[in-house]
Amino acid sequence: MEIIENDALNEDAEIMDEDCYLKAFLRFDASGSIDNLDSMIAKTQNFLQTTSKSDPRRLKYFNNLGIVLQIRGERTGSTKDLDDAFAAAEEALKLTPIGYEERSRKLNNLATQLQHRFERTGLIEDLNNAIQEAIELHPQNYIILGTIGTLLHLRFQWHGSIDDLNQATEMREQAFKLAREDNLRWAECLSNLGATLYGRFTRIGSSRDLNEAVTAFEELVQSGPKDHPSRLSWLNSLGVLLQTRFIGSGVTDDLNTSIRTAEEVIRSCPTNHPGKAMFLCNLANALGLRLFRMGLNNDLTRALNVMTESSSLIPETHPRYPKLLHDFADLLKNQYGTTKSESDLQAAIEAFEKAARIVPRDHAEKQEILHSLAGCLLLRFTLTDSIDDLLAAVDLQVEVVTGTPKDHFRRPSYLNSLAEILN
Repeated sequence: MEIIENDALNEDAEIMDEDCYLKAFLRFDASGSIDNLDSMIAKTQNFLQTTSKSDPRRLKYFNNLGIVLQIRGERTGSTKDLDDAFAAAEEALKLTPIGYEERSRKLNNLATQLQHRFERTGLIEDLNNAIQEAIELHPQNYIILGTIGTLLHLRFQWHGSIDDLNQATEMREQAFKLAREDNLRWAECLSNLGATLYGRFTRIGSSRDLNEAVTAFEELVQSGPKDHPSRLSWLNSLGVLLQTRFIGSGVTDDLNTSIRTAEEVIRSCPTNHPGKAMFLCNLANALGLRLFRMGLNNDLTRALNVMTESSSLIPETHPRYPKLLHDFADLLKNQYGTTKSESDLQAAIEAFEKAARIVPRDHAEKQEILHSLAGCLLLRFTLTDSIDDLLAAVDLQVEVVTGTPKDHFRRPSYLNSLAEILN
């Protein structure tokens, strides 16, 4: 999203000079206090309420109001701010003339608001509307290409459609090429492309996609602007990718670098950063993986403490909470592998069961959560000989297999697990 600079205003609309918004954001970034945002929102709303609807400056102020409300809503969790941000973005788009060069940016802002609202509500209509709105613009605009790619990738994450994923990759590749040629916002486009390549790796298992994603985020960390607001996200993504590559390759350097990167993210992350919960979760996952592969028991306690802190930072209604709970259950299962305590196994089962209950039926993570739960129930069956656990594990694994697309690279392993349970 882009803040539009404002022309100097008349004295009757006493609000901002031309760089007032920029100064407010710099103060907000430095202090983490929303007071500056509160002031900007109040002044902008007052301007919009007291000026004529024919005033040409309203376009700029609706655009900026939507952006500031979105930032405050993400920081405070206010659903009203997020809904008001969407309404402001809609007004800005209505006021932008057809064919006007800024229309693509306004529609990009609106699509971003729709994306955030979808992540909060899970209403697929919001996401479909955002995709349709973006497609209606000129396809050779790198901003819109990137927006379409982002929205298609999000829909893939929710519903697992390989067509959405392939289209998202194609759109983001085109956006990056256009941005690189013009030396404009190449870092954002490369970040989006790397995320989509990783998403395709999780769907089809291509090591080439994974390696290209790692390369993309390495370039961002090494060559991207050091003061870029997305730098923490780049570091976090690089850590996740290296962790994933270690699982397949066993190269210890990848795992150790992943942990160091995750630790750097946490050290640099402001206390009230909206992504902190997932940053902590990724560090905990890396520590748990090192425990599982290398037997470093001191990692387990630390991983569980980090994961507990992470789960305390987001509500159970958050779209990413099922994934976080799944990762927490995995750690508890690893702890059982070390302690052989039935209470640890029971805690893992309860966490997996809760994750299975709250994850949406058609979410892409659903099958992996059910598969993990089936594995834990089978473990408990070996301890207790409970036929109920065995039958439940069979039913869950059958659901996993039938719910997984035939071209998904994990389907053969799910089938193999089903065969092992039946035997």
